Amino acid sequence: MRRRGIAKIYLYPTIFIVAVLGLAVARVAFFPITPDPPASQPATQSATAPTTELDEPAKPEKKLADLLDVILHDNPDYPTTQPLDLPADLYDAGKVVVDRPVYIDALGRLWVTHEGGQDVQDVLRRPIRGNTLIVKQHVLHVMYPLTGRPAVFVKSGETTIDRLTDRRSDRFRLDAMADWSAATRFGDQDVVVPTGAGALIYKPGDPGNQNPSLINVWNGNDPAAYARPARVLSTGDRFLTWADQAGSVPVLVEQKGSKQLTVEAGWFEHPLQFILLADGSILGAGKGEEGIRLRLTSLEAPPPKTPQQIEKINAIARELANRDPRIREKSQRELEEMGPGIHPELEAILESLPVEAQMRIENILGQRFAPTLGGLLPLEGEVQTVARFPDGGCVLLLTGGGTVSEDGEDRSIIPAWIAIRPGHYIERLPDKMVEGFAPGKYKFFSQGSEWVQFDPVLGPRRWMGSRYETLLPKSLRHFDTFVGIDGNKRWVFRSTKEAGKTLIIDPSLPDITPRLPVWAIDAPDGAGWTDGDLPAIQRGKQVFVLGESGWRLLNEATEKFVDTSPAILPTNAITPDGTRLELAGNAVTAGGSTIIHDAKGATSIFFVEGRIFLTAPGEVHRFSLAGKLDRTFTKALPAADPKRTWVDQHGRLVMAGESGLWVAFPTGRVPRPLASLMIQQPVNDDEE
Repeated sequence: MRRRGIAKIYLYPTIFIVAVLGLAVARVAFFPITPDPPASQPATQSATAPTTELDEPAKPEKKLADLLDVILHDNPDYPTTQPLDLPADLYDAGKVVVDRPVYIDALGRLWVTHEGGQDVQDVLRRPIRGNTLIVKQHVLHVMYPLTGRPAVFVKSGETTIDRLTDRRSDRFRLDAMADWSAATRFGDQDVVVPTGAGALIYKPGDPGNQNPSLINVWNGNDPAAYARPARVLSTGDRFLTWADQAGSVPVLVEQKGSKQLTVEAGWFEHPLQFILLADGSILGAGKGEEGIRLRLTSLEAPPPKTPQQIEKINAIARELANRDPRIREKSQRELEEMGPGIHPELEAILESLPVEAQMRIENILGQRFAPTLGGLLPLEGEVQTVARFPDGGCVLLLTGGGTVSEDGEDRSIIPAWIAIRPGHYIERLPDKMVEGFAPGKYKFFSQGSEWVQFDPVLGPRRWMGSRYETLLPKSLRHFDTFVGIDGNKRWVFRSTKEAGKTLIIDPSLPDITPRLPVWAIDAPDGAGWTDGDLPAIQRGKQVFVLGESGWRLLNEATEKFVDTSPAILPTNAITPDGTRLELAGNAVTAGGSTIIHDAKGATSIFFVEGRIFLTAPGEVHRFSLAGKLDRTFTKALPAADPKRTWVDQHGRLVMAGESGLWVAFPTGRVPRPLASLMIQQPVNDDEE
């Protein structure tokens, strides 16, 4: 027993020593010991040279992710770095001109080309999120197939384009006449693009230089026939291509083959427009000697209908007798869009419906022999194509007009303006929308329920249901082509006078166009202000105060009305960072340094919304903080010296005279609560 105890006494120290040695070996093996640096060098620096910022690894440049990133990258002085909390009205929204290609795809995504963006294929390898994509390549078209990932067509050279997916790239020859704004899907993978000779079909294939297939709509080789791109109308599984010129031969293309719509088959020498109906039939419009000609026909027998389809037809037919005339009209247009393939079902249910529904069904059935355009039966007279849309739609002007049947009576409409757009019922444009419209001088654009008219003087104007609303100030009215509206409600325009430039109206950004809306308020009983610097006017014995969102009575217990001119004009202002601005001797200094050498004879200085405002009788001059004049405002301002000029607690530049108030808004926009109170809208210097 004693020997065992002695053995244990020697055993434990031995184990401890072995463990310590093992740890030492591991320390040397995995963490090599380096000699200490010389005493003159800090232990954290190299012994041979000091570390500088140039030695640090460069951080990868952050990719631009949004439109505001692009704006700030190209214009670091842009005064806004954050979007607005609430979207602004279009006229008050930010208006940004970018000298870069911009494209809106079928899902409303905005693709902006910028060298600081991502590679398109990198974007396609991940789920696409958001409505804004900044990419390096010039995007021409994005095709979303029924299955699989999107394909993006980009311009890769002066004569080539690439079709990019997440896995492959196909190269095609670039046709100079191809109208990529009207490109559309055909089948699950192909893209159709109109060109001068007809339509090009781009099919994915083996890598290498490829020529797209051409569907020619001309018999002959007359170069004049190819002066402008043909038209393409697609339903996805088939498309029709034609040219709005005499001698064009429309071609209907399906997966199983193509068919020409020739004059010999009863079609038109001069085709104008086509509508592909739901049952596979075609409603066509052409120009004849006596005006417009219509033809409604089925090229093939419609497929058998399911019980559910028949019940849907019957349900819509019953709505033809609804008490609401809008529902009756909508139901009739919906049945017309289904095509002549539903005529047997309508005939079967005809006798069981009320008289109103029977009359409307008879009108639909009668279109087999006398087709109409949205219920309008054309009369003799000239027909003119007023507008063409990228989706294949158009606006036609029938100078001879037509007749419509309303409540069992025929009514003439002369002239008639007809809008034909895929996905919409054929409609007659309201009289007020086309009042004074001169084809060739004015232009129409449309997307969804929005209509835009371009006026050569007033620029783009938005149709508001009963009137037009001007969208742009004078300086931007040369942007005369409406591109579309993206998923973030941004309106995009291009200019035929400035190639390559794109205007984006973004409601999430404030408008930085130099504007100073002025609200002139008559105050025959006197104008002044409260002791809290809010503008106020007298009406008889009462005093009304203009608050942030409207008028209220003066609270005599806590407020005083003042109308006595102050003894001293404000000749200094303080910026948010504490810099003192001084107006003296017709110059302005900032912190003692002169930044404005010609103060335009101003008598007062204010700093509002990041800008310097100098006021003089009948004038307000706006300068940047660097001293650069960017606008002089004169309209709607008092010509004589007011009693007082000041900036109130809501950031409004106010001028009080003996019998009037002038409230100016340095942000360039009037808050909605105040705008709703104004009988007459405030005047802007950029208005006519």
